[in-house]
Amino acid sequence: MKILFASQAIDGHFNPMTGMAMRLKDRGHEVAWYTGPVYAGRLGGMGIQHFPFRRAIEHRADNLNELYPERARLKGPRAIGFDGEKIFASNVSHFFEDIREAAHQYPFDVLVADSSMFIHRLVSHLMGKPVVNFVAIPNMESDPQVPPLFFGFRPPRNPVEKTVQGLAGLLSDKVILRPASQSYRRQHAAYGQAVPRAGRLTDEPYRCSAAIIQTGPESLDFPRRRVNPKVHYVGALLPYRSAGQAAPGSAGSGADGGFPGPIP
Repeated sequence: MKILFASQAIDGHFNPMTGMAMRLKDRGHEVAWYTGPVYAGRLGGMGIQHFPFRRAIEHRADNLNELYPERARLKGPRAIGFDGEKIFASNVSHFFEDIREAAHQYPFDVLVADSSMFIHRLVSHLMGKPVVNFVAIPNMESDPQVPPLFFGFRPPRNPVEKTVQGLAGLLSDKVILRPASQSYRRQHAAYGQAVPRAGRLTDEPYRCSAAIIQTGPESLDFPRRRVNPKVHYVGALLPYRSAGQAAPGSAGSGADGGFPGPIP
């Protein structure tokens, strides 16, 4: 089977996928990887064919303020909204066109996609390829029992907390992450793809994937009213390293970053 991995050029998203890629390779599958040029050396050392970003902007933890000088002045909700739009949502169509082009050279059977790339709907619907969603960050699928993201809430214990969290969720959906959602919808509309109004942008990778590899143990997730049967908690996934090799350091991409908050 030909498997294409796709990830952001961010250590915390790329590294956890490497062990799985090498295990599949050892089992006789063909594996290639679409990610930023910064990982060319790592992938070459693992014997994995690399398709670098061509149209997509390579967002790394160490170049964000260089790419977007105004970002350094933003904090809190404004920083979250900025990153959601510029770093994550704005690259979706660029990712897709790069992957569609790579498919001419490497006609993959399955795409294993970093959840924060948000390419799942386009690849599965327009290319007819099954997508496995790889989530290197906590489960971001919305649920009535799960507090809104990015506020540090615990599940509500009384009507007052429930009301406060409901208002915070509206603020997140209608104000903070609205630019990211609008960008995502515009790009999909250009391909004739309608995005459901219900739910949140962060639900999309969970909706449009054949299976979801969710890192971390289920016991650390919030209790959920709805259980998504496609989600498989797999615990910790460590970066691949060959025998005697030290743990991989930064490949120039710096620390981890998760959607859609500021990347340290």
